[in-house]
Amino acid sequence: MADPVTAGLLIGGMAATAVGTSQAAKGARQAGDYNYGVAKRNEKAAQQKAKLVKLMAERDVIDFRKQFRVLNKATAQQFMKSGIVATSGTALEVQMANAIEAEKDIQRMKYNAEADASEIREKGVNERLRGELALYESKVQAQNIRMKGIGSLLGQGAQLKPYI
Repeated sequence: MADPVTAGLLIGGMAATAVGTSQAAKGARQAGDYNYGVAKRNEKAAQQKAKLVKLMAERDVIDFRKQFRVLNKATAQQFMKSGIVATSGTALEVQMANAIEAEKDIQRMKYNAEADASEIREKGVNERLRGELALYESKVQAQNIRMKGIGSLLGQGAQLKPYI
């Protein structure tokens, strides 16, 4: 004979399992969505920081050029005060060598800024990939939770058979 109390308890347990499983799967998925969102934000912040590094380097190059012009003019004036023609011979060679070294320094500044920006962008890409992995893992985890819940419900359903 069927025991209605036991059957009711088993059915209540099955309902609780179904609700709990659904909520756990939803929570796992929400955590993955959140982590993915944070990673995307971090990637965007890295891209902005890379742009800022390049802008700062451009500003530094402008400042460097201004300082170099002042230095080069002062050098030319020293030559002229010494009675040396600043636009020919050794004086010109000194100024040309200074200009070449200044240009090398500028190219180094630009190269270093690009290398730094590239490294920062790469960190941003890695953040996005980490977020995509977290999202994928949360989907797998949610699916595993659902499957375990289904297995539990089937087991509970089998226990219910004698009471129906």
